[in-house]
Amino acid sequence: MIRKNGDRRTQGREAMFRQLMLVSMICAVVTSGSFAAQADKADPGRRFWGLWEAVDSLDGSTEQISISGGGPRSLSLLWRESYWSICDGRRGILRGAGQIDPDNRRVLVIEMAITCFDPEEIVLEDAIRFELVGANMLLATSPGAFKDLPFFRVSGRVHRGRNDED
Repeated sequence: MIRKNGDRRTQGREAMFRQLMLVSMICAVVTSGSFAAQADKADPGRRFWGLWEAVDSLDGSTEQISISGGGPRSLSLLWRESYWSICDGRRGILRGAGQIDPDNRRVLVIEMAITCFDPEEIVLEDAIRFELVGANMLLATSPGAFKDLPFFRVSGRVHRGRNDED
């Protein structure tokens, strides 16, 4: 009899321990989700972070942009292209910095400059508007140059040290 009673006490403790662990895990999941939502509100630019690729429909060149944090409330952009028509085929690079549109958190506006090399010269300064469509596509528009050039995410966005989708 004593043994059965001891088994019941042990079983009761184990059941209580399992319930406590379950409640603890649920609280941890809810809390981490809350922190993730607060982080996105504090820095909505993180949804743009990453590596994006496109193909230029005019000359067939491959395009790759890298978007990263550039400072408080700003983002940096580096754009590489396999063939720069504006540079007459010479090497070139586009650099820029910008901010999220305060009226639309899914829009990033970048002030940029294209620099051609050999010889080095800035050939264009303008603005580019990037609109986030879903979690993995950006539509880039530059007045007078192109409209709705689709870039696709090739690297996951960084969110608190791990990959995370919207």
